[in-house]
Amino acid sequence: MRIATTTLTLSLAVLTACTVVGCKSNKDHSDRNQSASSTSGVSTNGWDMGNVPGGGINNGGGTFVAGLLTAIAPDIGNTAGGTDVTINGNGYLIGMQVTFDGQPATDVVVVSPTELTCKTPPHAAGMVDVSTILPNGNYGLLPQGFTYDPNAGGDPFRIADYGNPSAGDQELLELANRARRNPTAEGQRLGLDLSAYLPQPPLVMNEFLYAAAGAHSQDMATRAFFDHLNPDGVNANGRVLDSTYKLHPSFTTQRTINRTENIGVGSGNQFNNPQIVHDLFVIDAGVPNFKHRQMILGAPGFDDRREVGLFFRTNLASPGIYEHFCTEEFARSATDAPFIVGTVFQDNDNDGIARGAEGESGINVTLDDGNGFSLTTQSADAGGWAFEVFRPGTYTLTINGQSTQVTVAADNVKVDLVNGQIRTY
Repeated sequence: MRIATTTLTLSLAVLTACTVVGCKSNKDHSDRNQSASSTSGVSTNGWDMGNVPGGGINNGGGTFVAGLLTAIAPDIGNTAGGTDVTINGNGYLIGMQVTFDGQPATDVVVVSPTELTCKTPPHAAGMVDVSTILPNGNYGLLPQGFTYDPNAGGDPFRIADYGNPSAGDQELLELANRARRNPTAEGQRLGLDLSAYLPQPPLVMNEFLYAAAGAHSQDMATRAFFDHLNPDGVNANGRVLDSTYKLHPSFTTQRTINRTENIGVGSGNQFNNPQIVHDLFVIDAGVPNFKHRQMILGAPGFDDRREVGLFFRTNLASPGIYEHFCTEEFARSATDAPFIVGTVFQDNDNDGIARGAEGESGINVTLDDGNGFSLTTQSADAGGWAFEVFRPGTYTLTINGQSTQVTVAADNVKVDLVNGQIRTY
């Protein structure tokens, strides 16, 4: 990282005078640092972006072995994954793997030389091949041995891992979702033409991504560096995996790359509140291909992210010159199910989003499938809440006694309680 004293060093635009600001977006296999002056006199510092194809396990290049897989029970399960199955065959060894249409099963346990158990990975509806793979790569195969059915077994939804973000971090989420809902209007507010960006579903806060983002912001402050790659050689992917968040296979498990992260730092009165942070990331002056903006708005290549951890703090203890730090982690989980997400708040300033102390905590939120299954959660300190939905359908959502019908298909849906009234997006 290079910090200029006569010009500001960053990869974000400035809307007001500032001292020092920096920002970096997604990382590629190699670091590429570029500096260029923006029309506002602010220079850029470093961006890189990676798109490493992921994938499941294949059959290891080994040889098909007859009898290595003879039966699976049950042979049907939900598309959300997590179905407990027992597989029978011969010659099973510790260290074996199981795949469903090439995607790795989890919790594989070899019970005996003729039996193992595992949990299915998530998959689209339909029949898939099942493989058992020995450590040497030799494999057994049961063609179309398992059927994924969205109506099979398991609960239709669960209370999401929303966590308890600060009011400022909840505001960052609200700002991002407002921009995704209407990019053209967001551009008009900022004096930009964002009409080429299509509206995108809302993001949902995830407590594990939030923890990963917070840990990196604190690490940058404590050890006085500004980069995706920390001094220990761990990049964004590694941080997310360390948080126990189960990344979708398309993000890969390589710890030294970044497929998820935006970062920004600043000092003085510049990078010091959620609105300014959000605006600078979206304007993205001087950043090639507007990488921060693309991530937030869900541009092609970034439109598969469902969950996010947004962490911003001012005046973190730091031996360096920066005072304000933001890390944003955008990801897609291995389950890859949609969410119903919302915020309970009093819109005191009539701007349509929860800011500061506007969020209301401890409000009951209940989701009911109409067939005898329901769950109740409560809004977090800043007003946010969410359910992860495994079966497409129409559900009854009740917030503080106010009810509405919510239809969930493939995408996240946002339902807020604003001034006591339900608002669906």
